[in-house]
Amino acid sequence: MTLDDGRTVEPRQVADPPRPGRTLALLGDTSDAAAIADAAQGCDLLVCEATYDASRADKAVEWGHMTAAGAGALAARLHARTLVITHFSQRYEDEAGIAALRAEAAAACPGARVLAARDRWSVAVPLRRK
Repeated sequence: MTLDDGRTVEPRQVADPPRPGRTLALLGDTSDAAAIADAAQGCDLLVCEATYDASRADKAVEWGHMTAAGAGALAARLHARTLVITHFSQRYEDEAGIAALRAEAAAACPGARVLAARDRWSVAVPLRRK
């Protein structure tokens, strides 16, 4: 950019160096997420329902939901950095039930950080390094 007085200002003089952005994929009420796989590849944060545990996989498909293991497998397939599971069936509302769902999801995606969402809860998405 050239200023009125003739001086030239380059972006590198006034701005930080460019860095990669962060990406988020948000899924709910789906038992098949194949349609978003390309767009969500390498996402920084995958927020995905984990309505049931693996023992209720038949019900998950019947009702259009995903199991915790399915959410973890999706996170692994997408190479997601962080998986946040949410939308739990009421049968898992206690701490032990939620912890079991989180563990099931984590077992399916050992390279990802796996967290379980709560009401009025937030999660930081770290910046990517170059």
